[in-house]
Amino acid sequence: MRSRVGLGGGGGDEAMRNPDRPIEASMLELAENPAERKRLAKITDLEKWEIKQMIAANVLPKEEFPEFDKETGILPKIDDDEDEDVEIDLVEEEAPFLRGQTKSSMNLSPVKIVKNPDGSLSQAAMMQSALSKERRELKQAARAAEMDSIPTGLNKHWIDPMPDYQGRQIAANMRGIGAMPIDLPEWKRYAFGGNQVSYGKKTELSILQQRESLPIFKLKEQLVQVQMAEFPLEPMLCKMLIMSVHLGCSEEMLTIVSMLSVQNIFYRPKDKQALADQKKTKFFQLEGDHLTLLAVYNSWKNNKFSNPWCFENFIQARSLKRAQDIRKQMLSIMDRHKLDVVSCGAATVRVQKAICSGFFRNAARKHPHDGYRTLIDQQVVYLHPSSTLFNRQPEWLVYHELVLTTKEYMREVTTIDPRWLVEFAPAFYRVADPTRLSRQKKQQKLEPLYNRYEEPNAWRISRAFRRR
Repeated sequence: MRSRVGLGGGGGDEAMRNPDRPIEASMLELAENPAERKRLAKITDLEKWEIKQMIAANVLPKEEFPEFDKETGILPKIDDDEDEDVEIDLVEEEAPFLRGQTKSSMNLSPVKIVKNPDGSLSQAAMMQSALSKERRELKQAARAAEMDSIPTGLNKHWIDPMPDYQGRQIAANMRGIGAMPIDLPEWKRYAFGGNQVSYGKKTELSILQQRESLPIFKLKEQLVQVQMAEFPLEPMLCKMLIMSVHLGCSEEMLTIVSMLSVQNIFYRPKDKQALADQKKTKFFQLEGDHLTLLAVYNSWKNNKFSNPWCFENFIQARSLKRAQDIRKQMLSIMDRHKLDVVSCGAATVRVQKAICSGFFRNAARKHPHDGYRTLIDQQVVYLHPSSTLFNRQPEWLVYHELVLTTKEYMREVTTIDPRWLVEFAPAFYRVADPTRLSRQKKQQKLEPLYNRYEEPNAWRISRAFRRR
């Protein structure tokens, strides 16, 4: 009987032997450190599905399995956290006050239009001219009645809208004298001051204590965000600034927002396009275009805002100066509202999270066949050739804007983690349930390629029976 010899003198490692490993391969010692083992190359979801189908059909030999190692015959393990596939769906729950009131229609436009011809909003839009005319006539009638009530003759008593101090004092003392006690409301009957009615309860609390006793004071934390309305920016950029204060990267976000507020800072002369592209690659960041803009501004700052440096690197100095002025304006507004301006240093993940919190509606995922698909309306979009991530093609990203030329291109993109969408927009996204199909997945129809020239329903049995 053949004896079995374990690795390292132990029998526990024999369980890790691959029974399908080549017989001629010798047993090797495993590295105790899991990080030193040979790791598998990552494959896409489409490749995983193809390999799974070939294995199920018994057309793929075991030597070509992705987890088969020809040298050791050992099944290497991959960290589950790195290959975890996260599916994100839109929250399809409709607000209670909108149930049954809207009808959605599929539209290829970046802005999804909701139409309901029978709704109250559509009826009001059609009657807009009539309603405007009616309101205008009512205002004119009220203005005419007010003008007619003003006395014009000398025999009528004039009502002085601004009496002197003595007249106001006499009116205050005479208030409530002619009213009988039985005619007064209950809360006025026990008011202080005798016949001088006090329209409110007298208190000895200070003004600060009275303000804190108001119900709206409990919403102080939520109302702080209203201060961002003073920023002359888009709502998405304001949301980025708000979250950057909480995430501790407001200084970097100020620079990014100011750089996004100007036009393209790079230029490519026709006779020096290759040299301009080579200079631009010095500022490329793996995280995306937003961090690239931050690197450009910091480099310009380190070179003492030099114009020759801009000319040497094919950067428009006028755009950078405009961004500098916008940054100073945003900084003064943040100082006025006492918002902390701190730097995150090398922790650029905070900057990516802040960008994701502001542009969560502009999220897109890579499609296995062609370009990207937006998560909201499944629109086909592509990375712009000038983007930092054009040659990398990350799985998940958010974009700043869409530009339509020959295709729908995404400008100013940044890589994200799909879990951040659920974290910063829980009312908009949620983790997909693997046990059910969402409305978005139901719309995705798989078309087989081997009979693509036939009718769509030619494969059905009932039609085949009718042909016979």
